[in-house]
Amino acid sequence: MDTVNQLIRSGANNSCSTSTLRGLSLQIIDEMNLLVPSVLVNITDLHVTPTSNSVNSFLQPAAKESQRRAIARRGVSLRINSAYRTVAQ
Repeated sequence: MDTVNQLIRSGANNSCSTSTLRGLSLQIIDEMNLLVPSVLVNITDLHVTPTSNSVNSFLQPAAKESQRRAIARRGVSLRINSAYRTVAQ
């Protein structure tokens, strides 16, 4: 079985990408929301564009609301390179 470090570095040219952990991260987020409903909420309904497929588009509800207000004030879509990071990441 690969270690987390091996998974991170595999196919990433030693650049520490977390995209190989995407499935595990989504499972962790699902489990967190089962234990505490809506502890993390999806932000894809906001005008955000993740910069890579390794971005977990989840935040705590208060953070999502703050981001919604910031987007409304600016009137433009936001590019995000990070949101919620799981312990695996």
